[in-house]
Amino acid sequence: MKWPCGNLTLHIIKMHEDSLLLIFNEAIKHAFIMRLLVSSLLSPRHLLMASSQRVLALIVEEIAIDEPNKTVRKKLLARYEDN
Repeated sequence: MKWPCGNLTLHIIKMHEDSLLLIFNEAIKHAFIMRLLVSSLLSPRHLLMASSQRVLALIVEEIAIDEPNKTVRKKLLARYEDN
């Protein structure tokens, strides 16, 4: 199939999927860094803390939704549930 930027293949689709996972992993790291910084400056009840927790939860949930293995999905969700 011809695509505006070249031929579309399953390899290209997989490459984009892998790129998204890297972005998610970076986003998780940044969410943890934000939480660490916020917790060192502000009260745990501060809105910025809730905001970083919400962002982290959304990212992890998106990764878990795409995980085909139920066991891995449950472990992933459990790992970040308390964070």
